[in-house]
Amino acid sequence: SQARDPRAPSISEDEKATLRDAVIAAVCSSSIEGDMALQLALITAKIARFDFPRRWPALLPALAAGLQSSEEIVVFHSVRCLHYVLKERTTKQLMRDRLDFIDSVTPQILGPLAQMWSARSAAAITAATPQAIAGMPFVLSQLLDKCMLTLLCHGFRPGKITPEDSPTAAEILPALVEKSESMYAALSAGCRAAAPSFHSLLKGLGRLQGAQPKALLLTPPGRPCALLSSVLQLALQVLTHGRQPGDSEEDPQGRPPFKSSTPAA
Repeated sequence: SQARDPRAPSISEDEKATLRDAVIAAVCSSSIEGDMALQLALITAKIARFDFPRRWPALLPALAAGLQSSEEIVVFHSVRCLHYVLKERTTKQLMRDRLDFIDSVTPQILGPLAQMWSARSAAAITAATPQAIAGMPFVLSQLLDKCMLTLLCHGFRPGKITPEDSPTAAEILPALVEKSESMYAALSAGCRAAAPSFHSLLKGLGRLQGAQPKALLLTPPGRPCALLSSVLQLALQVLTHGRQPGDSEEDPQGRPPFKSSTPAA
């Protein structure tokens, strides 16, 4: 038999394409759950690190379609996979890769993601009552927060998150701050289920200030001051507790928890 050329790839391009199609089809399905679904999301992110967007242009359209599914489990799988894909892509620091993220990823996913984020955020805020327990509305909302903040941090050139350059992103910014305020109000009223979302939002807004310093300097219509001022006021409200609410189960002053366990994401 003819010896294999050691320089040839171990998997052909056709085989890679078939594998990619099979992986994303499994991710965006309801037939696989639990640890297997999580591992598929992680595998998708690793493949995307090398093959997306040039050799895997179908990835984001498939995930965007999953976001619109009528099956809640498919929406969850798609959002979680998108979170890992975006997170993995941000670890690539070459200028070509960063521009790929800005020019190829953001235009494809910003619109569907913003639409889903708005709807799920409204649902989570409505569900954030003192009697609420952590469930899918909060899990999906938190994952979507992470996706949106990652996109805002890494998906735009510096100073380009403005109403002129990206109306959609400029509309999301004040909505993120308002959601943070709503979740903190719910947390202060005794809704422990709001703690992971609030913590994640405040942390993400801090990263956004470092990555896009001008973004939070915007003063949207209807707000008396720049978004950064509102974020700082929110952070100061937390710090004035002297300790993070929820540091122990028995809080002598009855303050709500600031952090609690979060789902794997």
